[in-house]
Formats: sequence, C-alpha cells, structure tokens
Amino acid sequence: MYAVISTIESCGLPSKIGRRLSSAFLPFDRHCVSSREPGKQQARQRDIFRPAMVLYEVTAEVDEPLRERYEWYMREEHIDDVLSTGCFVSAAFARSETPGRYRTSYLAASRSDLDRYLAGHTAEMRARFLEHFPSGVTLTREVWTT
Repeated sequence: MYAVISTIESCGLPSKIGRRLSSAFLPFDRHCVSSREPGKQQARQRDIFRPAMVLYEVTAEVDEPLRERYEWYMREEHIDDVLSTGCFVSAAFARSETPGRYRTSYLAASRSDLDRYLAGHTAEMRARFLEHFPSGVTLTREVWTT
C-alpha cells in the first residue's frame, strides 16, 4: 500500500518540524506557498510516493487511585522503553477529557517494523507493564495505516 506524501518546503513552520509533519502525518499538501522573489509567491509541491506508515495505538482505562502513577510510568519509563526497540519512529501520549482514559500512539515506518515489535518485544513489554499494574488498567490495542 502506498500513500502520496508532499514535502513542506516553506509554510511558516521551522524546516525540521515541517519535514517531520509532512513525512509522518500529512497525506498531501497542496496549499503550501513559497516565495523565490520579493513580492512574488508561487505554489510549490513535490509529491513523493512512499510506503504507508503504521500507527499502533494503545488505549487505557485506568482506575482513579492509579492515574497519577500510570501517567508517570508511561512518560518516564514505558514509552522510552518501547521507542528504544528501534521499531517506531515516534510516539505520542494523550489524556482524554474523560477521566481515566489515555491513548498512546506509536508510529512505525512500515508494517514490517510493527510486526518485528509484536514478535520480538511485546511479551517483555507487557510483562514489565504488568509488574507495575497487575490490575486496575484495561488496555485495548488497534492498528491504523496512514
């Protein structure tokens, strides 16, 4: 499966952020405007075909007495451990407005990277997680293609 991704060369974003956004989450960008000469603007777009990336999302429902400890563990230990496997290019952790609901999203460059994580690392990661939270946390997992 392939997705059309456009690079952002100048959209008012710092170039590092623009490159990261365009290669990771934007399916295409047709309204980016850059200027080569003062007073003149021209639209520039460069489409790149690359394999679709894969988003692995884990949603957690956490009992009230565990929430503060859960947030600390995810931010300070678990997410770093998952990223250190080399299977993902980035991660995001979010707290819902619904008390006790959290979502962690891990972005893999390819399905084979996710499969490598699932086959080689999940047993260890889940065992470590269960050492910290043997009960009081309900997890669901879902895979998305960008």
